[in-house]
Amino acid sequence: MPQFILVLVFLLSLCGLMFLVQKYFKFPLPQVPFLTLILLTIGLYISGLFGIVLYVSYLLFIGGLLYMIYIVYQKFKSKNLDFFTSKTLFPIYVFGLVFFINWIVFKEYIFTQWDEFSFWGIFPKILLSFNDVVGPYNYINKAEYPRIPALLQYYFNLFLSKGTFSEGISIFAQVTFFASALPFFLFHKKKNILLVILIGAIFYCLVNSFGVNSIFIIYNDALLGFLWGMSLILYFVNRHELNRRFISTGILLFAILQVKEIGLVFALCTLFIIGINEIIIYRKNKKIIPILLRISLLLIVIFISKYSWDGYRKYKEIKADAFSISISDVSLSNLKEYQKESKNNFWKALNLRKTDKNNRTFFFSYIDRIVFFLVFAFLSYMVLRKKEVFVNKEFIPFIGSVFICIIGYLFLLCILYMYTFSEFEAVRLASHERYIGTAFLGIYLLILYFIIETKNKWLLLLFAIFIIPLTVNSAFHPFSFKSQKDPFNAIVPVVEKIKKENSNPRIYFINQQGNRAVKVRFGFKIFPISLFGPHSISTYKRDDWGQAVNFQTVISVEEFREKIKTFDYLFLVNSTDFWQQYGQVVKESNLKGIYVYGNNNQFVKASLK
Repeated sequence: MPQFILVLVFLLSLCGLMFLVQKYFKFPLPQVPFLTLILLTIGLYISGLFGIVLYVSYLLFIGGLLYMIYIVYQKFKSKNLDFFTSKTLFPIYVFGLVFFINWIVFKEYIFTQWDEFSFWGIFPKILLSFNDVVGPYNYINKAEYPRIPALLQYYFNLFLSKGTFSEGISIFAQVTFFASALPFFLFHKKKNILLVILIGAIFYCLVNSFGVNSIFIIYNDALLGFLWGMSLILYFVNRHELNRRFISTGILLFAILQVKEIGLVFALCTLFIIGINEIIIYRKNKKIIPILLRISLLLIVIFISKYSWDGYRKYKEIKADAFSISISDVSLSNLKEYQKESKNNFWKALNLRKTDKNNRTFFFSYIDRIVFFLVFAFLSYMVLRKKEVFVNKEFIPFIGSVFICIIGYLFLLCILYMYTFSEFEAVRLASHERYIGTAFLGIYLLILYFIIETKNKWLLLLFAIFIIPLTVNSAFHPFSFKSQKDPFNAIVPVVEKIKKENSNPRIYFINQQGNRAVKVRFGFKIFPISLFGPHSISTYKRDDWGQAVNFQTVISVEEFREKIKTFDYLFLVNSTDFWQQYGQVVKESNLKGIYVYGNNNQFVKASLK
C-alpha cells in the first residue's frame, strides 16, 4: 500500500474513533481529538495489563475505520452532503490538516538525546518487539516507568510502520498528541484567520519550548505538564455540564499518573485545586455530600491508576530502580556539603536570566514567570468576571491554589535534588529546566485558555508579545533538524547477521574515547540484544595531558583475558591504543568475531592474522 494511502487510512480510523467518543461520551467536538487519543492510550494500557494489547490495537483500528466508512455511507445515502462542509467539523479538519503537516515534517526525524536512547525511546521498541507492556528486563529497560506515551507511539508504529520500530513515527506520534488539543484552543476564533494563526503560534511556542523540550524530543516532561494544564482547563471548560466535567477530569487524572512517577504530584495538585473550587461552590449552594462524593471518586481514579501499574510490576516480579524518599529522611540539619550546595544552587537558579546549552535565551527568570502568571491571571479575571466565567469568590481561591501548588512543587523539587539525586547531578541541578518547565507549561496553558475565553484580542496580543520572544530561539529548532542518515544504524546489519549464527549473542562493546553516549546509542539500536562493557578500558587512566579520563575503567591484561572468555563477539569504536594494550589477548581468545568501527561509519570484521 502506498505510504500516503496508508497514512490517510490511519487518519480516517482515528476520525472514526473520534466520532465514537463524541457519540458515547457526549464531549463537544473541539475536545474530542485530544480526549480520543488519551482514551485510546488508556484502552491500550488496560489491555496491556491483560496481555492483549496487539488484539485490542487491531480492534480499535478496524473499528474506527469501519465506523468512519459507516458515517460516510449514511451521509451519502441520506444525501446529507452538507455534513462534510459543516462548521461543526472545524475541529476535525484542523486536526487532519495538522496531522498531515506533522507527517511531512517529522516522519524521518531521528532520536538525538541521551534519555531517548536510555529509556524513553526503548519503551515503544519493547512493545513492538514483544507486544507486551514490560518485556524482558534489560539494562536499558527502566521497568518502573509507566507506558502510556509509549503505547501511543506503539499504536502509530504498528500501522504506519507496519509493525517495525521507527524513530520518526514515534516522534510523529508524540507531536500529533500535542496537536490534538489545538482545535480546542482555536474553537472560539475560527472565524478570524489572523487570530487563529496567532493562537496557533502561541500554542506551538508553549508546548515546544517553554523551558521544557523541543516537541520532536520524546522526553515526557512536556507531555506531563501539558496533561496537567489540560486537566485544569477541561475542569473549567465543562463547568456547565457536571457529569462531563468530572468524566473528562477523571480521564486526565488517570493518564497523568501513567506518564511519569512524578505525575502523582501533579494529579494531587489538580485534585487540591478542584477541591478548593468545589468548596467555594459548596459554600454557595450548601451541597456538601455530592461534592465530597465527586472528590472521592477522583481520588479513587488516582489510586487505581497508580496501583494498577505498581501492582502489575509486582505481579510480574519486575525489577525497578525508582527513587523513594520518606518524610523521616528529610532533615534540614546536618546537611552534607553537596546538599547545602545543591539547595543554594536551586534557589539561585530560580532567579537567573540566562542562555542554556541549547542556545535558548530566557529573558525572564522563573520568579519573573510566576509574577507574569499572576498578572495575566488577574487581567483575564478583570474581563471574565463580566462574562460570569468566575464569580467573585471563586477567582482568588482558584489562582491562589494554583500558586500554592507551584511553590509547593518547587520546594519538593529542591528536596528531591538534595536527597534522591547523586552528588554529581544534585550540585549541577541536572535537567532542572525540564522539571521546573513541566509545571510552568501547565499553568501557562491554563492562562492561554482564560485569555481565549475573554475573547479580547488585545489581551491575546499582549500574551503573544510575552510568550513568542521568550521562546523564539527554540521555536524554529525542530525545522532546522532533519536526518535520514543515522551513523548509529551501522551496527544493526552486523548484529542481524550475527543473530543468524547465535540467537542471543553476548557482545562486549568498547569505545576508547570514553563517551558513554556512544554505547547507549548503539545499545538502543540492537535492543533487545544487550551490549556489555564499561565504555572505555585501559591498563591505566590517562588522557593526552596525562590526566584521569572520565568513565574509563582500569582493567589489567589478565583481568581482560578472563572477562573476554564469557563473550562471543567484540565491538570496538575509537580503538586507537586498544591493540597495544590488549591485542595479544584478543588474538589468543576464542571470540567468534571482532568488529571495528571504521572511518566509513561501518563496522568491519577485523583480521587477526
